[in-house]
Amino acid sequence: MSRARWLLPILLLWGIGCDTASIEEDDTIQTVRYRTDRSDWARTVVQLPDGWLLVGGYTDGVGAPTDGTLAVPLLLWIDINGTIRGTAVYRDLRHGEVVGIAPLGEDLAVLVYYNPYEHGGGPTRTLLYRARSDGSRKEVLYEAEGGAASRHALLTLPNGGLVMAVERSLVRLELNGAPSWKRTFDALAFIADLAIDDRGRIYGMGPLKEGEGIGLFCVTSGGALEWERTYVPDELMRFYLLTLTPDSLVVGGRRFQDPRIVLLFFDREGNKARVQFIGEGSIRLNALRTLPERNEIVVGLIEQYRPPAEGPGFYSSYLVLIDSTGTERARWLFGPERGSTFVEDLLVAGNRLIAVGATGPERLSGHGGDDFDVLVQIRPLYDAQKTRA
Repeated sequence: MSRARWLLPILLLWGIGCDTASIEEDDTIQTVRYRTDRSDWARTVVQLPDGWLLVGGYTDGVGAPTDGTLAVPLLLWIDINGTIRGTAVYRDLRHGEVVGIAPLGEDLAVLVYYNPYEHGGGPTRTLLYRARSDGSRKEVLYEAEGGAASRHALLTLPNGGLVMAVERSLVRLELNGAPSWKRTFDALAFIADLAIDDRGRIYGMGPLKEGEGIGLFCVTSGGALEWERTYVPDELMRFYLLTLTPDSLVVGGRRFQDPRIVLLFFDREGNKARVQFIGEGSIRLNALRTLPERNEIVVGLIEQYRPPAEGPGFYSSYLVLIDSTGTERARWLFGPERGSTFVEDLLVAGNRLIAVGATGPERLSGHGGDDFDVLVQIRPLYDAQKTRA
């Protein structure tokens, strides 16, 4: 697809909903920041066929101060030099956010969770749009009630088409947007994360509907179930994320007693091999990606700091590089040294690691009124012996 096809409509959108867009460089690390006069947040990032990045999330900064919280879906286009080239905002979807994006022929598939009820009451709804390359919507491909917070709820299959998670169901769609099949996993409360291997097999995990533990599954691109497993830990843990290494299925979560991040390594048939713990203290796992060429994992961690008698404290996010033995090889700060940062998603694009999320004030108010900005960090994948803050 030619860049010109993407560029013209995107340039026409420049400035929509955007008060300030800036890029800061620290040597070869690029930091892109999008801000309005209220909160803006990034949830997901994909790379488009021409190499540009498309970031999805939400923004509050599209109405008058008297309008109250809007939180409407937001799309940001970022070129290969790290410059914001355009924005799109779905102003009619209050209490909504973009949670998934995928190329769909010459168009885009944009997955949105939103709540149509006043003040966000009632159940969430899922909408999958076919959108033009500038983000403007052409049609609704899929609509359903519900929309649990699956981290990678929309993925592209190697042989064409899309797969989408809605509550505890998988839905396969063809390139024309037509649903092909649907499979529901009744034992799960919801599907928390998905991953796809180079053969098109779909791996997923989620918390069990009844009792503690998680369910794991593997489905072919045609919808046939290859296997389904359950794992119940012997202590209190919660699991949120999944990624694939060349020979393993890795599930990430948090241990509550003696708090640490926990990684469970399963083989590709869902049989548990080993457990790895990372970090300690007030910490949570928010992003997990594999470096395909190096059999290494990048973990996005959020650490909370609560100085005595100083309110709710602040949060700092780190990207931690872990080798196949579970050894930490490097740790990088996501965002500025001062302020709170939340990493939400990671993307490996060639020799670059892209992290997206949000950054806000150094000391949080504790009542949800803090002003956050979208934060995108683009860094080269350094040799594992190097560490940077």
